[in-house]
Amino acid sequence: MLYAPDCIYHNGQYYLYYCLAGDKTDDEGVAVSDSPYGPFRNGRVIKGAECIDPSIFIDDDGQAYLYWGQGYAKGARLSRDLTRIEGPISDKLLTFQEHAFNEASSVRKRNGIYYYIYGGHQRHGESNCATLNYATSTSPLGPFTYRGVIVDNFSS
Repeated sequence: MLYAPDCIYHNGQYYLYYCLAGDKTDDEGVAVSDSPYGPFRNGRVIKGAECIDPSIFIDDDGQAYLYWGQGYAKGARLSRDLTRIEGPISDKLLTFQEHAFNEASSVRKRNGIYYYIYGGHQRHGESNCATLNYATSTSPLGPFTYRGVIVDNFSS
């Protein structure tokens, strides 16, 4: 099954990032197309990226980053062709305990600050991602500081 995809247009092509949920592992993968509607071809596993919810971010300098995870957010620099991890994997960008991180990574940059937006677990007993939280950093791979809840689906 294909779960929680993210897609980005870069250098004339569309890159679809996805999670292939299986019995033994949840591998992240990427496929490429000339159209946002597909077909996406040459799907391949991104070695080292296992878990769920891949997200792609391309910084101002053209460097791409992949984020993913559940309970612990992970991230890494991508190769120039956006299909492989280059360099070390940061395996605890955000944590369940410190940042209330659950899943659904999304990174953006504004005025030199990186905003990591994600589904939180503050109301885990009521819903898996009842809150939308954020953390900030001056670097795309952290460290990130928890800033709070943007949306609480259970607030009155």
